[in-house]
Amino acid sequence: LAHGNSCQVRPLQSFFSRSVVWQSHPSMGLKRRQSMLGKFLQGFRRSKSKNECDMPTRSQRHRPSFARGTDIEAAALRPRMFGHDAVHYAPDEEEGLVTDASASALDQTHLKAADKHHFDTAYVAEILAKAAEVGDEARKGGGDEEEALIQHAKEQILEADSNVDLLLKAELLIGEDWLGKVEYINGNIYRIGAFSGLIDITDTGKRGKCTGFARFIGCMLIFLFQVFGPLLIFLSCVAGVGREFEKAYTWSHWNILYPESPTSNLYDWQHIATTKLLGLCFLEAFILNALFVSADEKQAEEKIWDIFGYLKGHTPNYEVHGSLYLFMGSFVNNWLVIMCTLDAYMIIGASRTPSDLLLDSLGLLFLFNLDDIGGDLGFVDEDDWPGLRIAWIHSEIVKAGFVLKSNFQTDKEMEFKEKCNRTINLATYSISFWFCACCSVVMPILASLTPFLKIAPAD
Repeated sequence: LAHGNSCQVRPLQSFFSRSVVWQSHPSMGLKRRQSMLGKFLQGFRRSKSKNECDMPTRSQRHRPSFARGTDIEAAALRPRMFGHDAVHYAPDEEEGLVTDASASALDQTHLKAADKHHFDTAYVAEILAKAAEVGDEARKGGGDEEEALIQHAKEQILEADSNVDLLLKAELLIGEDWLGKVEYINGNIYRIGAFSGLIDITDTGKRGKCTGFARFIGCMLIFLFQVFGPLLIFLSCVAGVGREFEKAYTWSHWNILYPESPTSNLYDWQHIATTKLLGLCFLEAFILNALFVSADEKQAEEKIWDIFGYLKGHTPNYEVHGSLYLFMGSFVNNWLVIMCTLDAYMIIGASRTPSDLLLDSLGLLFLFNLDDIGGDLGFVDEDDWPGLRIAWIHSEIVKAGFVLKSNFQTDKEMEFKEKCNRTINLATYSISFWFCACCSVVMPILASLTPFLKIAPAD
């Protein structure tokens, strides 16, 4: 079969030349190129020349009457394929998108920050445009651009009028390379609630409202778990609450509380000495971990209250919000430290095998860290808490005593309720710290002298 103009059809000299013609002819379809024979012969083909029109469509050595470089048969031209024209779409202002030139400075990170904090993208573009202008002026004037941007970031943060505005400006203006020397401030659901709230259903669709309610309900359930969970564990071990009567702890076998009991205080060491020793090590490690957590949380809480108080006195329009969340967070953290330490004495001490010991210890740690950023539940994550940027604000503005160029300073101070919250919060952290310090000495001694094999029921 010939294509295009008429042409004589001559028998081919060999199967190989015939196969090359069939495989390499430009008019053949994609199906034949993908056939098994075509794939096999693909390795025998010559490399294509820069101009395929100069190559014959058939093998020239079998056609000596024709000059090299001339076509024997004219192949049908392939239709020229045209792609779809580009669609240019300019969103309207009614759709809530930015249409001015300042929107060009926004990338996906900035748009995400605007959406997360529920700010108009035009406001975000304005903040970025001011920062870019400050950097350009410093560069043209021969000054230090980075120092100018740091100065500008501090001034903009001190001009914030709310906690959410503070977080937005910190996220947009504080550079990543400025955070190398600051110490991360630990975050949890209560501190996120203090700064940006746990629920916001304004200006969102049905899915956004459902997500906001689900997040709020999940955080409240975490609050209930951490308040009532350790308490119920303690009551179940001490008074048998939530247990069957036959499976309650019988403390009458402990002759320290009941001198008439014939059970030896070293009964556990006579039967499960290795498990008892491992349990004492886990108990001591758990208590020391609780002690360090209490110290770290107190330091973080103090820094947050320092930021609130400094901004209250050095920012024209700033108002302190979220003190209730901070009070809840302080109460829950210290409650967990105290109650989980008591629970660890009875749960870890009553473990009969090393596997039970490990599982019970991990269960208490799970309850202990349930409200922290990056915990096992995904209601909040690290994107919700800029701990490094808040630490930078404390280090570079509050601790350094930075003020605005106008030397603005107001006589406003935190209200009496806020001062009481600060005092109570920091005092409860001190109580839990010293409680753990005492328990780190007393609890292992008591656990070593408690015959839990007689007291705790066998599973």
